Amino acid sequence: MELRSPSKTELVERVKEILARKGLTLYQVSQRTRVLYGRSSPYFIPHNLYYDLGLGTFSPSLHQLFALSSISDYRLNDWLRIFGFNPEDIARLRILLPSTRTMLLDSSLADPESWVLWFRNKPGNLPPPAIAPLGQLLDFGPPRRLHSVSQARRNHCVYAKIGLEDALAFPDLLPGSVVRANTRLAKAMLPAASGKARHCLFLIEHANGICCCRLQAIGGNRVMPLSTLPYAQVELQLQEEVRILGVLDLEIRSLAKPEHPDVPKELAEYWRPRALAPEQARLSRLLRRTRLKLGLSFRSVSA
Repeated sequence: MELRSPSKTELVERVKEILARKGLTLYQVSQRTRVLYGRSSPYFIPHNLYYDLGLGTFSPSLHQLFALSSISDYRLNDWLRIFGFNPEDIARLRILLPSTRTMLLDSSLADPESWVLWFRNKPGNLPPPAIAPLGQLLDFGPPRRLHSVSQARRNHCVYAKIGLEDALAFPDLLPGSVVRANTRLAKAMLPAASGKARHCLFLIEHANGICCCRLQAIGGNRVMPLSTLPYAQVELQLQEEVRILGVLDLEIRSLAKPEHPDVPKELAEYWRPRALAPEQARLSRLLRRTRLKLGLSFRSVSA
């Protein structure tokens, strides 16, 4: 959804109206930020904010938008949209830009009240082929509110984009593909202790990142990711060293420009499993964990 940048006058009037709905004036907001964060804090909202916005050369910082969200009790995403920033662009860019490692896509950034193009099945495609162009299977239908189509799968689906360097499931999955995993099938589809690998593909998380692959049970609550490419075979302890995020049920791939995977040296050689980091952690740990999962050095991130 493209957001139109409001004019200077429209922006000032819109902010005034939003604060008025909560019985707030700009002066009251400014005073609260001074008490909560301090006048020298980046969260501080100046009492002349409307004047600054009217100049057309000023835009509030992320800290100030967070303060507005906290004081007004409106979502940060909504305040971002007021000032012309669309949070959905984050997920859109993650899909469009090339990535070396598999990454999760945050579907919660989408506005549930936005209108989206929707589709309907073309007649005569039952059962559908395993791989086919979307245009062969679907027709455009009438637009719908996003919340009306996402409600059913809100709590049991996660999405990921396959990286160029950790495409363990190649050629079943291609680098650059977007996949959907059903979290409710994770436990039911785990490979049995007999050692045979299930045919289904799993979305898993370990200390070195996220990947899609088949799994073989080793015994002792341990599994091993499988691949036809020369990735190192590493045994992982369930829940301690590897987390099963879901079972794949959909892949959207590019047939026009298919990519071929690259196996980096650090994943081709045996690597020592490490314990998973806790899901709740300080921001510094979350940033470091994300950097490592994406295969980025601190120097490359800085550059």
